[in-house]
Amino acid sequence: MVTLQSDATFADADDRAGFMAAYDQHLAEVRDDVASDRLVEWQPGDGWKPLCSVLGTPVPEESFPQVNTTAQFTAHFAFT
Repeated sequence: MVTLQSDATFADADDRAGFMAAYDQHLAEVRDDVASDRLVEWQPGDGWKPLCSVLGTPVPEESFPQVNTTAQFTAHFAFT
């Protein structure tokens, strides 16, 4: 279990810099707390290969799903 060591909070929804600083601090704490051989840093754009490699499974033949893109998210929550 990873516990945040900081007092970083997300109280002000309009404070983008504060959100990003707290997020970056959280990532740094996770990297410090989790053994490097147990930590997988992955982004959806990385596709199947890194995940399958860590899990020791074959890479699926189908493409990695591309859902909940920024455009899809924005369209879903648009208030026009």
